Amino acid sequence: MKLGCQTYTWEMLLAERPTSLWQMFDAIAAAGYDGVEFTTVSGAQWLREPARVQEELEKRGLQLAAVAAVRQGFTNPAELADDLAVVEPVVALLRHFPGAVLALGGAAHPQTANWQPLLDAAIRFYREAGALAAAADVPCAVHPHSHYGSLLETREQYDYLFAQLPESVGWCPDTGHILRGGQELFACLARYAPRIRYLHLKDVDAAGVWQPLGQGVVELPALIEWLRARGFDGWLVAEEESALAREDPIRAITENQHTVRNAEV
Repeated sequence: MKLGCQTYTWEMLLAERPTSLWQMFDAIAAAGYDGVEFTTVSGAQWLREPARVQEELEKRGLQLAAVAAVRQGFTNPAELADDLAVVEPVVALLRHFPGAVLALGGAAHPQTANWQPLLDAAIRFYREAGALAAAADVPCAVHPHSHYGSLLETREQYDYLFAQLPESVGWCPDTGHILRGGQELFACLARYAPRIRYLHLKDVDAAGVWQPLGQGVVELPALIEWLRARGFDGWLVAEEESALAREDPIRAITENQHTVRNAEV
């Protein structure tokens, strides 16, 4: 399994600490990761420059694990064209990086009580984005979360989603978001295991507060053994947004890298 790092650690701090994508790459390489996942926030100006992205990765000995297409929620049918417009340049970029995954953010809306019609709108987006990716031979995965009015937290919501998506649209499980959503981690992973394209590693405590990897309730060695037993050889991507990450992003991602490597032994 290859270990990547997500750039959200810096993106959540961009307003107070402006950081370029290449500076994020520098920190990720120095911390000892194999690859990187960036988003359409940090990488917006480079999506149509695959040669430059490749150059910057190679310069640091990194690979591209995934690019996340980011917009708020994907639940407004009137914005479907705008949502897909975010996906199109990502697909065009990823055609130059075989195996790198198009990640689609979780469905969300401020009002979550009547979630099915809203999730239906997001499912239409996922299907159409997945078709764009499939036509370009780019792997694609939905990444559910547990904040911003998430509509993908419970088993019922996961079942509803995956029952309506083609096999070509996979899943990026996020260990922390699964637990914050109230599901048991390994039961959730097992239910939809054939959909897994890559994984996000995040840790939380019993109250659902983000913690550095190894300092919450996620059983990292057991997770890695579970993946090995099923022959998984894709990307593990550490995504760090704990209090430590806000104080010292480089220390946080470096400690996470060491924690995962030690758990792999």
